[in-house]
Amino acid sequence: MEKRDIGHERSANQLLSGNHCDSVAETVRWMGAIQAQDYAQALWAIGARMPGTTKAEIEKAIAEKQIVRTWPMRHTIHFVAREDLRWMLDVSATRMLKQKKGRMLQLGLDEGQLEKSLELFQRELRSRGPLKRSEMRRVLESAGIDTANQRFYHILWYAAQSGLIFIGPMRDSQQTFLLVDDWAEDGPPLAREEALHRLAVRYVTSHGPATIPDFSWWAGLTLTEARTGIHSARPELFAEERDGREFWRCVHSPDAKRNAATDLRFLPNLDEYLIGYKVRSDVLPPERYAKIASEANGLFRPVLHDGQVIGNWKPAVHRGVVALTIRLAEPFKGAAKRMEEEAERYSHFIGLPMSSVKIENLR
Repeated sequence: MEKRDIGHERSANQLLSGNHCDSVAETVRWMGAIQAQDYAQALWAIGARMPGTTKAEIEKAIAEKQIVRTWPMRHTIHFVAREDLRWMLDVSATRMLKQKKGRMLQLGLDEGQLEKSLELFQRELRSRGPLKRSEMRRVLESAGIDTANQRFYHILWYAAQSGLIFIGPMRDSQQTFLLVDDWAEDGPPLAREEALHRLAVRYVTSHGPATIPDFSWWAGLTLTEARTGIHSARPELFAEERDGREFWRCVHSPDAKRNAATDLRFLPNLDEYLIGYKVRSDVLPPERYAKIASEANGLFRPVLHDGQVIGNWKPAVHRGVVALTIRLAEPFKGAAKRMEEEAERYSHFIGLPMSSVKIENLR
């Protein structure tokens, strides 16, 4: 495996060059989980992997509960497929709850208050149906539970980690919350070994080539747990060494070299192509990162080409039309035409006409 093959294969495995799923639910299921604390950016994270789709199609899948949002890993909101909700929470919940226990006590949230909050949520959601975030807050406050100073967020998070609630469709620009038991698929819980095995296969299939520390970071597992999961999946997963690092790949990986030339993509902030790995220099070396991220405090929308992050892009909406500014650290032949094609794809996705595409070179 050559160094350039890492980006080519990751691009193919992440559905960013030539390989696509037929539905929103299949796309999210393939990826395992898609980081989604920024709702609009997360919609495009799915859209970038489904050429021709629209924001409305993805929101329809959310309304139908084909995909849901919750906190399955790293204390961070992700999209997951509905049928994966329970077992993914089970993989990480015990460790996540233990990590947060000290912070909960600092906020004055003892076990009694937390359990009372869960009882209130369950009663109100069962009788009234989906509730907006503001309504969930009022449920607690009307019962005398203090929601100030991050208490409310931590109570919501605890309820989700406990397998009681998940985040549903947006309503009036707010999150809604529903009961897991009303929507998630039933079935016997997975043994922990089977859950780790399943998560490892899902991660390496969609994110490989990747290392065990990458998987540990992404899933919020200890290195021992991550190693156990990946090793249990041999020979479906296999390792190759490069520069002293062991990269795991899947025997079913797509033909990355065949698709590499097609992978010009505009990606959202915090996309899985970067955030899904502990080490990101394989596709974004430090010197290039310094150019691309310097003006954005480290948060930027990546431009992906030939498996490498080569720039950033920024949309601006004014009077119902969108204009794009693209800044490239590594210009390439034919860039203007390729950028305009991808800009039109983004325009189609959000349902707004494109007014202009401006390309600048980063120095």
